[in-house]
Amino acid sequence: MFESMIEVFPWDLHDGDVERVLDHLQGELGIESLVIPVMVSPISQLRTQKISPHMFRTRGGAFFHPDEDRYQATRCKVAMSSWLKQKSPIENTLRACCERDIGVRAGVSLMHHPRIARRHPEFAVRNALGDCSTTLLCPFNADVESFGAAVMADVSAREGVSGIHLVDPDTCTHRVDGWEKSPWQSLGPFTQFCLSLCFCESCYQRAHGTGYDLGKAREMVCGLIDTAIQSSEHATVDWQAQVADHDGLMAMLQWRSVGLVSVLSGLLEASEVSVWLDRGGLDAECVSGISAWPDECSVVANIGSIEDLDALDAGQRGKLCMRVGPEVAGTDLVSLLKQASSSGVPSAVIGNYGVMPRSREDFVRQAVRFSRRASSV
Repeated sequence: MFESMIEVFPWDLHDGDVERVLDHLQGELGIESLVIPVMVSPISQLRTQKISPHMFRTRGGAFFHPDEDRYQATRCKVAMSSWLKQKSPIENTLRACCERDIGVRAGVSLMHHPRIARRHPEFAVRNALGDCSTTLLCPFNADVESFGAAVMADVSAREGVSGIHLVDPDTCTHRVDGWEKSPWQSLGPFTQFCLSLCFCESCYQRAHGTGYDLGKAREMVCGLIDTAIQSSEHATVDWQAQVADHDGLMAMLQWRSVGLVSVLSGLLEASEVSVWLDRGGLDAECVSGISAWPDECSVVANIGSIEDLDALDAGQRGKLCMRVGPEVAGTDLVSLLKQASSSGVPSAVIGNYGVMPRSREDFVRQAVRFSRRASSV
């Protein structure tokens, strides 16, 4: 049976009154499952609901109280959201969902944590120029890797959590990083991508163990950055094509992909529930050369049209949780979910409730009803 979900952030549930919001989503829209992000990167959200504050901001972090015993093996500790000090923890929401038989998948972002990166630069991504990221953690750092496994075990053990949407641990796909407010933004996406590649001590240790010459790769990336800085066309080039056409970059990314599969396998093993890899809307497959994620890991991906859906083969559709964002028109939302439910896609998540106009809810209601009907035929 096709599963229709909607993404709801913890603050939108709490500030709008958990009981009332759940009644509305289940009773009026027909939603049977939720995706609730419980560990997030910094967010600013202008909410459409008539609740206070109208503009919600968070520096990110965990929206649950961690089980400290699970983090004994790592120096990297959970940064709890300051919102959690004032509001009820996520357990209240999970309990309310269980009482209504509403499924919950928890959203988890493990590598985008400015508060941890600033507090512990030894855990952070360090680019080819030696600059330490103030936003991203390196997935190859042993403490970060243990931290990720502890979070997966901690979240998945919560009563009411039926799955986890894991934001892609491949930090090089977050090519803008924290530099979107710096002069580096003007250098264009290819240079930003090169600047997002990590050359920290942990990466050097991993490279040494595998025989890969990361020092030579760093010289190559520095050269690419210098060349791009001197170019007047860096903002207009097809950066993905540049990456794909560069043998040295692709060799480095292939080396990274092998390590990332190992990291991801450890995260999957730590989780007690099913995991969906959320690739963040970026076409990271062609960029990072990763084609061999573990078979047991399904994928969350943005699908904006029936043409996008038809481009997938049956095997890909069978492992897909389709994300439909606000950029998809209401009528297209209805036809897209109906088509997905009848073509082997197991689930779809509509995002997100906190910024959803009332006028869109009619289309959500239709989409849920028609997709349920189509999947039962």
